Amino acid sequence: QLEAVGGLVKALKQEALVLVTLYSPFMCAGHTASRELLVRHFEQDPDAVNQGLRIITDSLLSFVRECVRLGVDGFYASTQGGEAGTSRRDLGVLLGAIPPAQREAIVLTTTRGLSVAEAVHRLEVLADSGLHWIEEPTLADDHAGHAQIRSRTRLRIQMGENWWGPHEMARCLAAGGSDLGMPDAMKIGGVTGWQRAAALADAAG
Repeated sequence: QLEAVGGLVKALKQEALVLVTLYSPFMCAGHTASRELLVRHFEQDPDAVNQGLRIITDSLLSFVRECVRLGVDGFYASTQGGEAGTSRRDLGVLLGAIPPAQREAIVLTTTRGLSVAEAVHRLEVLADSGLHWIEEPTLADDHAGHAQIRSRTRLRIQMGENWWGPHEMARCLAAGGSDLGMPDAMKIGGVTGWQRAAALADAAG
């Protein structure tokens, strides 16, 4: 994985930001086993599971430090809908290993079904964590909801992964639902859709 990161930095550093996706130790453990099995083991032998999570954490921090050395621009920290306090603790550990210049960390709340009120609460918990933006804290097509969240939080909102065409992007921008945009190349409509999206972004400032 580090070899791939180094290759991307070397090939693309002058053309684009290079961000590395990171998952929490609990999520990494869940990917190795299953979430259900992990929870069951935690109930049966919490000390052993905690030791395993500490080992995973140390490995992740070594990976983060090496990515910084290789020259990545930042990290995409995926919470996968984690409980707000846990997300803050995970990010505190992660950000402690990253120099301020590389703290282009992003939280991805993949529940994407959070109510506006719950999204605002979670974002306020994370507001002083050093994050640059939050991606899709509520339903992707709830542009009015995202506009409300924007007006009630100090963190910037990023949309775009689930814009199905430039028309969807235009509706989001018109509603005031996004500070930043990162369209998916396929969903936005390929090269032509991307060019139209760029024009919309330029017009929106």
